[in-house]
Amino acid sequence: MRDPNPLPGDENKLWHTRHFTGQIIYEYASFSDYRQDKFKAYKLEERYYGTGHVVYGGALYFQRSGHNEIVKYNFSNKTIEAKRHLKHAAHQGFEYLYHTQYNFFDLAVDEIFLRHAVLAES
Repeated sequence: MRDPNPLPGDENKLWHTRHFTGQIIYEYASFSDYRQDKFKAYKLEERYYGTGHVVYGGALYFQRSGHNEIVKYNFSNKTIEAKRHLKHAAHQGFEYLYHTQYNFFDLAVDEIFLRHAVLAES
């Protein structure tokens, strides 16, 4: 993932998860570092679920595993800054957003901000 609104100094950074669920986010200073697997790892306080997370303005936005919440994790201070409960969003069982078992939520951003949150409804 790349940040469409990066903090100063983060313009070349990339972020990656190695599975559709987990607590580790990998940060790479550049694409070259990504190719060489040189990373900084962040261990989140909450597990993410799915492949629809995004990075925006120095923060990771993701679905909290097993919950109908979007979580904002700040990379600078390594803390969860916000959680947003989405009352009717599917978050467990077999009500996936797509025909695979990897997403209940799919987030999208651009330079202006979080533009789309596509959710499976329960």
